[in-house]
Amino acid sequence: MSRPLQQTKPCHQKNTRLQQGKRPH
Repeated sequence: MSRPLQQTKPCHQKNTRLQQGKRPH
């Protein structure tokens, strides 16, 4: 539970920039 929770934060910030290049999911 600690792994997915910690990845959700950094993933969301990096996803914002990758959203244009890669999909949000």
